[in-house]
Amino acid sequence: MLNATYLNKLVFRQLAEQLSIEPQVLFESDSSTLIKGLVKENLALGFISDITTPNDGEDDGLVEIPFDDVQVPSVHINLIRRAHQFPIGLVKQVIDIIEKTFAADNAEQKS
Repeated sequence: MLNATYLNKLVFRQLAEQLSIEPQVLFESDSSTLIKGLVKENLALGFISDITTPNDGEDDGLVEIPFDDVQVPSVHINLIRRAHQFPIGLVKQVIDIIEKTFAADNAEQKS
């Protein structure tokens, strides 16, 4: 699984608690590519989120197993910046995408 610097570890622990299981984590890494490689070589099962491994259209032979029968823990992620800093370039693009995503989510929840 991705190591403690990632949200995945928190979500994994919450899911394990909810399912009343005590999985034995044998390996942690900060590289989702390494974890996917271990899974692809049939050396491990992995727990990573799709946000850490964007689908670039490449067929890597891995299968996603969705969690349909459990309540996925909710998390809060904050984007912070200096109050007087006017974002430009890539930073502005990222902020625009985040704002559009939240606006769409809020509109969907209201309907």
